[in-house]
Amino acid sequence: MKREVLGLHNVSYKTAAESILNHVTFSLYEGEVLGIVGINAAGKSTLAKIIAGVLEPTMGQVNSGLADDIESAGSKRPGRIDTDSSGKGSMRLGIGYISEAPDLLANMTVAENLFLGENEYHGIFLNHIKLKKQAQNVLSGFGLDINPSLTAAELTYPQKKLVHIARQLIHPPRVIVIDELTDGFSEKEIDMLYDIIRNVISKGTSVVYTAHNYIEAMRFSDRLLIMRDGVIVAEFKSPYSDKETIRRTVYHTDTPASPHRIYPADTAEENTAQSGVNLTDTGSDDIIFETAAVPVFEVQHLYSQHISNVSFVLNKGEILGVTGFIGSGKTELAKCIGGHIPYYSGGLVLNGKPISCRSPKQAIANKICLCLEDRKEMLLPLSQSIRTNLSMMVLDRISKWSFIKKNREKLLADEYSARFGIGMDGDRRTGELNNAALTKLTIAKCMVINPKLIILDEPTRELDQNGVRDLCSILKEISKSCGVIVVYSKHDALAEICDRNIVLHKGKLIGELERGEATYDKIAQLIETADMKGFEEHD
Repeated sequence: MKREVLGLHNVSYKTAAESILNHVTFSLYEGEVLGIVGINAAGKSTLAKIIAGVLEPTMGQVNSGLADDIESAGSKRPGRIDTDSSGKGSMRLGIGYISEAPDLLANMTVAENLFLGENEYHGIFLNHIKLKKQAQNVLSGFGLDINPSLTAAELTYPQKKLVHIARQLIHPPRVIVIDELTDGFSEKEIDMLYDIIRNVISKGTSVVYTAHNYIEAMRFSDRLLIMRDGVIVAEFKSPYSDKETIRRTVYHTDTPASPHRIYPADTAEENTAQSGVNLTDTGSDDIIFETAAVPVFEVQHLYSQHISNVSFVLNKGEILGVTGFIGSGKTELAKCIGGHIPYYSGGLVLNGKPISCRSPKQAIANKICLCLEDRKEMLLPLSQSIRTNLSMMVLDRISKWSFIKKNREKLLADEYSARFGIGMDGDRRTGELNNAALTKLTIAKCMVINPKLIILDEPTRELDQNGVRDLCSILKEISKSCGVIVVYSKHDALAEICDRNIVLHKGKLIGELERGEATYDKIAQLIETADMKGFEEHD
């Protein structure tokens, strides 16, 4: 029988807002690849971070067969795994961690990133020739055709991830935790990762591999654990003969797999809405006349670093959802529209007129505002007030001869605080606000310019159910006066209020789902169909 190298017993993790993991128990054995699969918000990444030592469980034990110590929540015993953002505490016990976001320094070369903290110096100078040669040997050993002299900023997103993997595996740990790694990967890059994993397994390393794509996880893993709502609900062992049961367990559905409104990935013309009057047959003698949709905003054949030929239309009064799994390109699409990321070609049309959004300033001038996922990038330092955050967007309206009119500033802050339910005095500092109030403040900050289009990137992040419900009410009201695009991953009440949902995968628009249809199951079906088409074309 293989030796147990890692064991979790009744591990739970809770925040002030919600319970993320509940009594998780399992073992990892020597030379095994253990896949942990679940939809977004199932708790996979939190579990990965606890194993890696990035987070500490609020209850339960993490027992390592790699050391004599036992990790307990709140334990002060000597030799416990330190928790830090990099997982270095676990690394000292032979547990490595590869996060879903590539952790490279943008202004450093590939070679420098690979040997960060291990560089050999000649006197006070870095020996670049020797470093480059060492890096080339490492990259070649992993089958990676990447120039070690390039900076991390010059790499594609998948290349950054592969360099990140190589850095972690230069000195293979006894256990490696790989969290949601392959989103944005081509089939060739997935094949390379498969070869890398099998190579480290042959050297005695055990792997914990988290993914939302169960088909991919079956390829990599000897055993699968299915997570849902922070709980392990099923276990499957290789060979996986009943794939349909696995699919239904992952997505918690009895719906058989079938494609739903598939778009050809490169046929952008079919992605746009058609105008005109539609006749709907209700099955009786009545015929309902539907008035033509009025386009408010259009994206036409947009290309950027990770976006390929995306086109869609937002109609008047609609809330349009943009969804997809991690690495699908949905955030990059939002940032292209909002002027935060350059797009190479394509067009944007607002109320029938072509516009350009090459910078956030230019986007705001066109009355387009993006609420970023990281609210801290939207707001002034936490010591600044609600009033200051709102007034900075419209200084021309509240000032005269370069002097701010305090009474106008106060009226503005009071109006938008009341309108968006911030519930705080305008002089309160943003550092005193809770997550729900901060989200409302970022939306109010956008709405104060009277936008024609507002884009929200993952607005429910860190919100509890009440906060999500309040946000939905706000967006329904906003949609009466301007276009609303919502980028989301978590399928909660926010997804349910979207009138239409476009699905992105690997930077391409692969389908559209109507209100209520954008379930994980339907989205997975679209992605599976797109991947299968890609495999067929590749063959």
